[in-house]
Amino acid sequence: MFFRSLLFVPGTRTDRIEKAVASEADGVIIDLEDAVELSEKEAVRDRVAGFLEKKQPKKIFVRVNGVETEYFDPDMEKMVLPQVYGLMIPKTEKPEDLRKIDQRITNLEKKKAIPAGQIRLICQIETALGLHKATEIASSTPRVLALAFGAADLTLDLGARLGPEPDRGLPDRLAEDHDHEQHADQEEDGEEEGPAHLAARRAAPSARAGDGFRLGHGATILPPTGVLPSLSCCREAEPSPGHS
Repeated sequence: MFFRSLLFVPGTRTDRIEKAVASEADGVIIDLEDAVELSEKEAVRDRVAGFLEKKQPKKIFVRVNGVETEYFDPDMEKMVLPQVYGLMIPKTEKPEDLRKIDQRITNLEKKKAIPAGQIRLICQIETALGLHKATEIASSTPRVLALAFGAADLTLDLGARLGPEPDRGLPDRLAEDHDHEQHADQEEDGEEEGPAHLAARRAAPSARAGDGFRLGHGATILPPTGVLPSLSCCREAEPSPGHS
């Protein structure tokens, strides 16, 4: 399945999750990692699990906490659900970790009467090691649906520069549309802004989606507060009739 756009939304805000589910993005990624303070991890995890008890009209992914953290196992236990289409694994570096995750999900699917193989994986490549192992990571298990390149962390680890121009080098090309966390949640709800400013902010995800598809992938988007991607974002990444 090809996802033209996946919309990030913080797990801390069920109101934003509801808005994201009602948006025109192809899927939603609920973030339990960067968007959640350490002291709130357990409470937010439980709240998101409660939200996901009801059937969702859109493909739902959950970005869990990293494999090396104490939050990973509880996240897996609570987020492998019939209503979840897949998990996003941050800072993926080791193919062997993916194989262990695959087995863990298989056991949880059986335990929770979820169809075998339903839960897919999006692996975030955010380090030089992850980039070096990308081919092995992508082929580590049939559950791997896609790789997502985290621009901020990846370019930092590579010692590269995240540039704004379309003719940038390899690290920036790989990071094109992904991981806009550094710009997210910096504005409070209800902040006033003029029509021109709002229109420019709404147009940015569409432009990035189009550039991203021309580089061979869709877009993961974490827009500023209150701005959801319009249908044009999906249209920009729509494959042409002759594209396979």
